[in-house]
Amino acid sequence: MRDQIGRLNGGGARLSRIAPRDFCRRFDSGLVNCLRRATLSLTLQTIIIYTKPNCLLCDEALEEIEAARQLLPFRLEQVDILNNLALYEKYKHDIPVLCLNGREIFRHRVTREELMEKLQQCGRPGSSIDRLPR
Repeated sequence: MRDQIGRLNGGGARLSRIAPRDFCRRFDSGLVNCLRRATLSLTLQTIIIYTKPNCLLCDEALEEIEAARQLLPFRLEQVDILNNLALYEKYKHDIPVLCLNGREIFRHRVTREELMEKLQQCGRPGSSIDRLPR
């Protein structure tokens, strides 16, 4: 039997033996960490910024967004409106436009403080993005 395992394991390499209890403990902790990461990614709020290249206001907004992101984690998606005619027609004179969890919250300018306030309002239990003031 040992020879068969050795052949399956690449010839002469030895398989380490892990006690079943240790294996379960390692597996469980790995599973728990995996679930924590998955839950965190599901609970992070999402900011979408509609932008285009060579946009000074967009660059300024991204600086403020990244500063807020250092203090309060959230997902950030950048959408170039030049890649979508409908978005271009909708936002061509209004970029940058920021949406939080699907709802528009800023146009043209954003400050780190205002963004953090909206993120915190939305993250409170019982709060809703629909109740956020614009």
